[in-house]
Amino acid sequence: MRDILMFRGAQRILDICAVLQPREKVAILTDFLKVSIARALTSAAVAMEVEPVVLVMPPREVDGQEPPETVALALKKADLILTPVSKSVTHTNAIREAVAQGSRGIMLSAFVEDQLISGGI
Repeated sequence: MRDILMFRGAQRILDICAVLQPREKVAILTDFLKVSIARALTSAAVAMEVEPVVLVMPPREVDGQEPPETVALALKKADLILTPVSKSVTHTNAIREAVAQGSRGIMLSAFVEDQLISGGI
């Protein structure tokens, strides 16, 4: 039941916050601690007939630590980047370079499941 409620919040993020369009390339960057949120976002993207790519990395040790190089390269190819991660990657070179190349991002650092169910979303 919780997955269903999270799905609704994920749909709102993609539809209202991201204004996701058909055929856009979506990269969902997550870590081992936030996979459930990435799963909800992935399900919502698939329901919108988009093929998301999910990038799972070990949790970063501190905010601002760069993601692995392969992740950084993938982010540069995305139209939309979603980052449900436990430590922020918002101000990393990887995100900065992806945005400079035209990617847009919704940073979900330290985001928790309940935020997909109730509150501002």
